[in-house]
Amino acid sequence: MHLFRTLIILASLVSLIPVTFAQNADEKTPTAPSPLPPNDPSNLWATPKPRANVVEQKIWSYAAGLNCSWSRRLDYGNIYFYRFEPEISGFMYSPLPIERLWLRHGVRLGYSNDQPQMPQAVRLQETDWKASIEEGIIYNSIVAMSLTAGLGYDWRKITAKTTSPITVQDSRLNSSELFLWSYLQAGFGVSALAGKYMFEPIVRWQHLTSDSRTNWAYGLEMTAAW
Repeated sequence: MHLFRTLIILASLVSLIPVTFAQNADEKTPTAPSPLPPNDPSNLWATPKPRANVVEQKIWSYAAGLNCSWSRRLDYGNIYFYRFEPEISGFMYSPLPIERLWLRHGVRLGYSNDQPQMPQAVRLQETDWKASIEEGIIYNSIVAMSLTAGLGYDWRKITAKTTSPITVQDSRLNSSELFLWSYLQAGFGVSALAGKYMFEPIVRWQHLTSDSRTNWAYGLEMTAAW
């Protein structure tokens, strides 16, 4: 009888041991911390959040300016005369699907009254008025490279001028002509003040119908955008 009671007591004690170990294991096992948000500053391994660009890039849509150009003319034999031909211009820009490429639509007005050296007693004075429309492509980078094609008209007035000792003037020498003006122009521009101002040296191949004295022109185009 005593042996039976002893066995019952030992069986009860053995059944309590796993429960005790389980409770102790639950108390000693640390719980996993909750994951930090991906962009939490305290999470050193998180993917860095992109920083906003605090400097907003200004996109200019229009520009106007002045072109100081000189056309090379072969007036007398093999002697070239560089004729000053200032122009005013206006532009509108349109973005292209390709990055950094823009279309530049433009209009141009020019005037020139510069004359080569000739005898003072009798001479012919040429005055030119020019107008054109043009289309160009610009690659906008550190140096803005442009290629432009234009088409327009050049209206020229020719006037005979005389001084002493010649005092007779013959108006029959006076005339006017209208030329078709076409050109292809390349430029390399440098911008200032976030692109608001552009300084663009240009070289131009041009053609006037029935006047082959000039084909090349060089200049500096200065524009302001808004």
